[in-house]
Amino acid sequence: MNYLRLIDILDSNLELFSQFDHVYLFGSALSGSELSADSDIDLLLLYSKYSDQLVSGCEQISQKLGNETGRVVDLTVLGIDEERHVGFLDRISPHYRKIK
Repeated sequence: MNYLRLIDILDSNLELFSQFDHVYLFGSALSGSELSADSDIDLLLLYSKYSDQLVSGCEQISQKLGNETGRVVDLTVLGIDEERHVGFLDRISPHYRKIK
């Protein structure tokens, strides 16, 4: 799978992320045009208000994207304030792409 195909899959599944305010792709999937055989898909999901529906939403995201890509989907899920506190995006900058 190549990077552009992955972006197409993510873009065509934006409805999966409806419960989240921001979604970022990061990690090895951004390291080249062709994903290596052992590359997983790392996503950072940010929410403004926690709910139990976020948990089921994460399960749906992992399952659907895993099935479509044939890759392990690794989700990092943080509240917006929590992300600001830990500086996750600052630590990985500029190695991420905003999906939503």
